[in-house]
Amino acid sequence: MLVKYAYIIFSLPFPFPRLKLPFTFDASTELKEGSVKEQVECPDSKHWAGWLGTLTWEAVCENQLLLSTWAQSDKPEILDQENQALQAKVSAIFRILPLVAPLCPPFSDVFIFSGKGVVTQKGLLAQDIRSFSRLNTWTRSYYNEHHWDEFHDWAQVKVMSPSLLDEWKTCYSHYQKLFVLGNANRQLFEGYRSFEEAMKGTQLEFKIPNLVRALECVIDCWGFKDFATRVLFLTEVPDRSFPYSIATDTEGLLQDLYKLRNDCSHGKPFAYSLEKKLGQPPEGELVAKYEFLAEWVARKVLNGSFVNASILQHTHNRDSLVDAWSKGLIKP
Repeated sequence: MLVKYAYIIFSLPFPFPRLKLPFTFDASTELKEGSVKEQVECPDSKHWAGWLGTLTWEAVCENQLLLSTWAQSDKPEILDQENQALQAKVSAIFRILPLVAPLCPPFSDVFIFSGKGVVTQKGLLAQDIRSFSRLNTWTRSYYNEHHWDEFHDWAQVKVMSPSLLDEWKTCYSHYQKLFVLGNANRQLFEGYRSFEEAMKGTQLEFKIPNLVRALECVIDCWGFKDFATRVLFLTEVPDRSFPYSIATDTEGLLQDLYKLRNDCSHGKPFAYSLEKKLGQPPEGELVAKYEFLAEWVARKVLNGSFVNASILQHTHNRDSLVDAWSKGLIKP
């Protein structure tokens, strides 16, 4: 069966579990481990090295994970909107991964390519490569770059779980239902966009406001106390196994987080209010705590919102959301 296909190839991000693959997202989309050389029909590596460049081809072949999708086509040899739709699909699945768990980004470049292929009993085989590019990915968080040990120990137990793949599939299913299939859910879409932009950033003075904005796309609040109360209403206090002691005085930390967002949004230096409160610039471990907390609550609230009927009913526009909070219609 002749088809069009799209592949994303990437290296294993930590703490992604080493599991038995392939893993199926749907009838035509799967994640598997291996070399791209095994997925391209042309056995002559020199051909692809000459077309893509030797260093790029070598980098492509080093990657470990292959995310692919395909669709039947009457004109598989023509590069058109069908290829674009397939690339958009695998790109969406890949990009939503940071919303599933706090993963480091892949340690090498991520590549996406598309073209004509064939589906056999052994699966998808690419017959040519007609479109090829690098794909932007999320960046490494401050906490797991500068305060790695505490995150690493927790992630080994809490994140490296076989359930991660099922959670990834579920998260994409919600994304597709809410945003791809045309359902008007503007507030949740803005929340997801804010989260994605936050995870691309390397500067905390821009990342923190975007994470808080992701929360404010679901939570209507007036001031830092209201913000903390309503975040906890939807998430509850994290258990004490979480790193950076975010389970200790979580409400106070969330109030400070909202003040950090205000500092950044109103032209003050990062952590200006914390510095005033402490009498000195906050140490790196404290900064890591606020960043990890911001990621955790944004991830928790957004994923919870995807399946919360009271939120889904009132997030098609801002006025409806504000009215629902004021009338007590939002439930955890």
